[in-house]
Amino acid sequence: MDSKLSDFAAINPAIVAAIIGAVVAIFGIFIRDLIIATLIKKREERIKLLHEKLSNLHSPLMFYLGGPNPQILAIITTDQELRKLVTANFHLLSRCLQQMIGEANSIGEDIEGVRKATIDGTRRLIGLTEDFREVLVKEYEVLRNQYNKIK
Repeated sequence: MDSKLSDFAAINPAIVAAIIGAVVAIFGIFIRDLIIATLIKKREERIKLLHEKLSNLHSPLMFYLGGPNPQILAIITTDQELRKLVTANFHLLSRCLQQMIGEANSIGEDIEGVRKATIDGTRRLIGLTEDFREVLVKEYEVLRNQYNKIK
């Protein structure tokens, strides 16, 4: 019996080393696959968010603000389709653009359900529209570049 135990003890370090090596390899593969899966998922989520921002909000706003006589106030008052678009996707706007829309909303008075601005308010809206367009163009370019890089 002692000879069998001593034979096992002689083989045991090699078996233990093989088992430890196999366990470490399996664990390493599992961790690597888990990390890769997480990175792939994050990348896909980022692509989806960038696509949503570009197609659902920034591109339509760029089209609108590039047209004749664009005004930021139309986003929140007169153009109902544009207002629905911005309202539905407001969470996709940067804080800066959200604040500009909020500021534009505070300019003027409601007269018979229509938002009307004073002369000073109109001047502020014109300046705000230019600022809004400038920020929107910069954000659009950044989003488009990020989307092209990641895609």
